[in-house]
Amino acid sequence: MILQVALIAAVSVFSPLIGLVVSVPFFAKKIFSENPDIISVVNKKSYSSLILLLEIFTVSLLLLFVIKILSWQRGFEVWVSVGLASVIFALVLQKLKNYEFAILYAALPGFVYVSIKNLFFFNSIKEQLEQSQQLLLENIEQMFSPEMLENMMPTIIKVQNMFLNGNAAIWMFGIILGLFIGALILSNKLEMLRWNLDSVNFPFYLQIAIAIGLILFIFKLRIISYNLLVICGFFFLIQGYSLLYFFMKRIFKRSYFLGIILLIIPFFNYYLLIIISIFGFLDTLIHFRKFALAEGDR
Repeated sequence: MILQVALIAAVSVFSPLIGLVVSVPFFAKKIFSENPDIISVVNKKSYSSLILLLEIFTVSLLLLFVIKILSWQRGFEVWVSVGLASVIFALVLQKLKNYEFAILYAALPGFVYVSIKNLFFFNSIKEQLEQSQQLLLENIEQMFSPEMLENMMPTIIKVQNMFLNGNAAIWMFGIILGLFIGALILSNKLEMLRWNLDSVNFPFYLQIAIAIGLILFIFKLRIISYNLLVICGFFFLIQGYSLLYFFMKRIFKRSYFLGIILLIIPFFNYYLLIIISIFGFLDTLIHFRKFALAEGDR
């Protein structure tokens, strides 16, 4: 167990997304297998098991910091986004038996961290991006002519501004996606608590965050508003894809390949992703799948 958690910590340093995909099912499966009755009872043994896993994860990151493989800031980011998130996911899942709530609560520490980071250390983020841009330009200068580089500069500046102003949303995208994929993997391993892609249904109160984002936009706090709306959009995009997958299964029962192709196509079109997110948002209000199931019963 120690070696497995240490490996997860090491992988998370290079890719928190992959770290979450591995750690979420590993942490949760560990306490479910050790406590057969955990599905109905939350006990001290569950907390002790998770705390032990988190301690091993923390020590592993500290060792990587001591041997100078990662900085303290990067180590803390990995600890929050992977270690702490995986523990919270497991605790919420065992208590509420609901994957959507587990994902939301597990993503919360990362959201709090990136919010504080942007509020108090935005200039530091800007300096790091400027340093990265400088290194990028030095490499590009060796590959392209001055005229071509001059033509590329507006695009480079736009990309830099996108990463700067949208760094919170980009950060949260990796966490949400990692939690979601990890939850799906875990569900396939837990017969007692199944969760399918076509049944994703995030709670109604996500709309409160949308309302707050729109209010911030009205008061011209545009960067905060955009990030909050995009982060909420990730959840609704997942629900929208769940809705799409639900109907694709019903329509293309005999042609799974065509259904898969239709599910992949939106990834190549930004506007289609927005439309899917909107349907995901509407699904929290209208519950399209209930109407489809009701029609099927007639």
